[in-house]
Amino acid sequence: MWTVLITKGYIPFPSSGSTAVIIDDALYIYGGVEELTEDLWRYCCELHRLDLTNLTWTSPIPDGNSPQGSDKAVGWAYDKKIYIFGGYGQCSRCTLNGYSFEVDPSNHANKGWNNQLSIYDPSTNRWTTPKTGGVPPRPRAAHAADVSGDKVFIFGGRLAEMRANDLYVLDLKKMYWTQISIKDSSFEIPEGRSWHSFNFITENRAVLFGGLSRNQIPCGDWWECEIEGNQVTWHLKGTVPKEQTLVWHRTALSNFTKELVIVGGVTCSPYNMKEEDHVGILHVIPFTPPSLLSLSLQEIVKNGIIFHLLKKDCFLPKCLLDLLMIKFKVRYNKAVIYCEEHKSVIK
Repeated sequence: MWTVLITKGYIPFPSSGSTAVIIDDALYIYGGVEELTEDLWRYCCELHRLDLTNLTWTSPIPDGNSPQGSDKAVGWAYDKKIYIFGGYGQCSRCTLNGYSFEVDPSNHANKGWNNQLSIYDPSTNRWTTPKTGGVPPRPRAAHAADVSGDKVFIFGGRLAEMRANDLYVLDLKKMYWTQISIKDSSFEIPEGRSWHSFNFITENRAVLFGGLSRNQIPCGDWWECEIEGNQVTWHLKGTVPKEQTLVWHRTALSNFTKELVIVGGVTCSPYNMKEEDHVGILHVIPFTPPSLLSLSLQEIVKNGIIFHLLKKDCFLPKCLLDLLMIKFKVRYNKAVIYCEEHKSVIK
């Protein structure tokens, strides 16, 4: 069940392609692009913070060198710090610690792709640009990243007309980049893509879903990869019908149910999308058998047993009754109200 939350404070200007990271009870948003007028866009370099306990926005003004304003970067949290990598935007002011910028040849406003890595520490309110070893990924945007243990893995993304299918790992303790090699070249591997998702479901298994291919065609496949050391093995797990392909979506793994939840996105190339191409359906991919509790609640709601339970002297605790009410409303779009005084049900 979705709930609309009303926030207050210094609410950020509407933007697209920004990067969001959660640390403790705070949501941080950085970058993105703002449409000032129909023909004028601005790549943001401000940081915004939403306190999730009271839904109040603030806009910290950090010290240090902030990342270059861009959209379609990736971000992650590690050791209570925010990491931002890559993106597309204005030409970088500088190329610190070996990071680079590649100009978009199709754009005359000095825009392009970067591979800058920046770290924000909320405890000191400061941006830093770390020194790293190894060879970092080339500049890119609309890539995907996820953390496993003390490492972050980055897959794919767009650079000019290329959409990559490479996999890099950054050791967050040693700050060292390594490109992950294919363990067995006889196995099929995913094609290059951007605007996809990449999420770990165990310590060494991750899921790649959807995205936009090199030919600007939405990808209808989803893959699992197994990572052993600095090698990876890919397994094609399935495909979805054309009308269910997703680009520019978001995914998250529920630590409670071990389900991969897929939210939003569009069913066509974002360069040609219309309002009706936006997806309002929530997709769920389970990776463990459902719990007995989940199965029981599902059957109670599905078969109408909820009304038999409520009409009798109910033995279920209130927390379970409340959960059943919510699940019934979500499934049938009808409210169920239990009147304790008269032992009756109102549909």
